Amino acid sequence: MKNIITICAALLIMNMSLFAQQVDPDNYKLEEPINNISGYFYLGLETGIPGGQLKQNLKSDFGEVTFGFSSGLGLNPFGKKRESPLLFGIDFSIHTFGRDKTTDPVTDIRYKTSYNKFFVGPVARIYFPVRGKLAIFAEGMAGAHVMNSRIKIDQTIFDNNEEEILIDSENDGSLGYGFGVGLHTRKQDSSDAEFPQAHASFFMRLSYLSGDRSRHIERGSVSVIDDVLTYRTAYTDTGLIQLTLGVILY
Repeated sequence: MKNIITICAALLIMNMSLFAQQVDPDNYKLEEPINNISGYFYLGLETGIPGGQLKQNLKSDFGEVTFGFSSGLGLNPFGKKRESPLLFGIDFSIHTFGRDKTTDPVTDIRYKTSYNKFFVGPVARIYFPVRGKLAIFAEGMAGAHVMNSRIKIDQTIFDNNEEEILIDSENDGSLGYGFGVGLHTRKQDSSDAEFPQAHASFFMRLSYLSGDRSRHIERGSVSVIDDVLTYRTAYTDTGLIQLTLGVILY
């Protein structure tokens, strides 16, 4: 918690410093007002670079990276009372590491084990008072990581069962926090608009999430012989670097 408070305080001081540099006291009335963002919703594709222990213990099927998607929203804490460069909201992401497959040598039934990581938690985003077509922001977040390992019967398009049968799973949570920076294009509202207008833009974000140790099914350890399932579990840190590309509505 102290780390999150420190990050938010640093961002606030930086924001005030930038604002002071942007305003010319002698020509203040001539300055074009910055179109502050009152809220946002985004949806994006994400790639992650796992930390050393996570990369070693949960080797991704995609090499050195993971793939997934993320979504989030943020709102002005003051509502319609006044504008604010600081928005509060919630962030969600999921990353997949791939899957293992095994076959029961007695029954010839196929099984697959999937490995995924979720993150959800509150986020504080601050927009810097930079004029122009780009909106630049920084954010701090804290929340819960959930390592999810699931063993299912491996269905194919030729199987009659419509739903996959879940055999076993491991779900374990841990706390984490992080920070990120990003940007998107910013459009000015029409001068004759009575209310704030909605806009859409491409956006990019680079962030880092730390994470405590979580339990998961060890890769390559699942064995099924004559319908008897065995596997080993392991623990790993859950930190990773994330690059997000997507669309933001604001």
